[in-house]
Amino acid sequence: MGRDLYACSPSFAFVRSAVELDFAELVLLGYEMTGSYRLNSNSEQGFFSSPPLVTHSALLSISSQGYLFGANKARNALRFVSSGSASPMETVLATLLSMPKAKGGYGLPLPQLNATIEVPKGDWRVAYGRQFRCDLLWSEANLCVEYDSDMFHTGSQKIAHDARRRNALASLGFTVITATKSQVASIPGLDQLASQVAKGIGVRLRMERVNRQAQRALLDCAVGGSRSPRRASLISQ
Repeated sequence: MGRDLYACSPSFAFVRSAVELDFAELVLLGYEMTGSYRLNSNSEQGFFSSPPLVTHSALLSISSQGYLFGANKARNALRFVSSGSASPMETVLATLLSMPKAKGGYGLPLPQLNATIEVPKGDWRVAYGRQFRCDLLWSEANLCVEYDSDMFHTGSQKIAHDARRRNALASLGFTVITATKSQVASIPGLDQLASQVAKGIGVRLRMERVNRQAQRALLDCAVGGSRSPRRASLISQ
């Protein structure tokens, strides 16, 4: 960058971060780097929108270089990272649902984040548009999970818009499950949500195999620790 001033690529920074961060923090960092948001403790909502720093494939490519410190851990973490997250809470949802049960998740298949659903031309009028984006999508099961934040999903106009959108998705054959902040922040709420998702995608979910101690640690890291200085210092804001 200048005389005696150097900067590494985002991909290399991710691999090097694997040496310092624990596994859950590394997964969350992967979501942020491949997503369209950046954590910012000075913002009212805790983050701001920004283009992805790097693609998932680029992270996977450099993580395949086994001679680099942290490469193996980084490559394993990327198995549980889905690119395209638009907010920390979308990341939290995807992480908790798809992380292995031994690590505190529910072990469900990894969803697509903010994937586009193309509306057939004959249904444009019914759907009030030509395409939709779902927060979390299991396309093979036609299942969407939408996160309703306290900040962006209140007020009569917004509630009406969300209801119309869900009705349109239902008319196209999609099942829509709504997740709220209070639900995501509690173990019973998460159990209910995970059970609904598992049923929707046709997966048997055995709750007794979920590592509850690891789950509480993961929940604290994802929800309570999403503004961790250790993670925030790794990404330029």
